Amino acid sequence: MSAKSALRKFTFFLEICAEFLHKTYRPSHSHNHAMTIQFPVVGVVGAGAMGRGIAQMMAQAGSQVRLLDAQPGMAQRAHDAIVEQWHRQVSKNRMDA
Repeated sequence: MSAKSALRKFTFFLEICAEFLHKTYRPSHSHNHAMTIQFPVVGVVGAGAMGRGIAQMMAQAGSQVRLLDAQPGMAQRAHDAIVEQWHRQVSKNRMDA
């Protein structure tokens, strides 16, 4: 299976999952009126700047993240960049280890 058809299949799967989640989960409202939903596992398609940022924020929120990209090696490079960013934040005392 080519990377393109794998991404198409995965995108279709995500659309079905999104529809299911929309019908199943009702967000709770926190004290600051932000809607919060906890997702134990999150899939992010695309490991560019936006996908990497989404993956990082979801991981920091406590979700397990599956990062996929059609370009070989891109997901691993994004993972390495996220880890490097975390190390920088810890070294500047902006984030706990």
